[in-house]
Amino acid sequence: ANDLQLTAINNINVRLTGSAVLSYEELRSVSRGMELSVIIAFCLVALILVAGLRSLWMVVETLITLVTGLIYTAWFATITVGELNLISVAFAVLYIGLGVDFAIHFCLHYREQTGHGLDIRTALKNTITSIGKSLALCAVTTAIGFYAFIPTDYVGVAELGWISGSGMLISLLITLTLLPALLRVFPAATATNYKPSQNVYMHRIITFPIRYAGQIKIATVI
Repeated sequence: ANDLQLTAINNINVRLTGSAVLSYEELRSVSRGMELSVIIAFCLVALILVAGLRSLWMVVETLITLVTGLIYTAWFATITVGELNLISVAFAVLYIGLGVDFAIHFCLHYREQTGHGLDIRTALKNTITSIGKSLALCAVTTAIGFYAFIPTDYVGVAELGWISGSGMLISLLITLTLLPALLRVFPAATATNYKPSQNVYMHRIITFPIRYAGQIKIATVI
């Protein structure tokens, strides 16, 4: 347009339209929104970790594990899919929200072990052997939920399911390898003489499913 002098100076306004331009605009808009969403999700997760783990160094190690898993998942998407679309790009936010769960369970159990006076190596070993199978089961069931999207003809949803489902398995692997290594090399300060919470309201919440087991079963069946 510039070479042909089709410019505003000559009272000519050239615009582009068509599927290619519209797709580009949509993808650029989603990319901007997704960047903001990832930042917000990451910050909120960090705040929750600070409140829950009560150890700044453990929070840093958890976030390092989370970011590493996100990078590996992005690498996996690049290798197996090749590109992201308007829907599959959402895998990043899903990974941040779901992938950090494994690390939270690991860190809390590890902190409980060290609170009982165990050394770091023994605490890590006990943590992995006691909750490793549980985390693996959670990862597999979550991955199955995402993989259920794959058979659909909607390519965006199918790719999102493939990437996010595989991301859960990657998150499990990173949690059981990188996180223990970080905790072993850079041990976080933990309180000794661990004691369960004596909060009355917390006790009621924890024992609620036990006290009302029958009613909960009936409500679930209904």
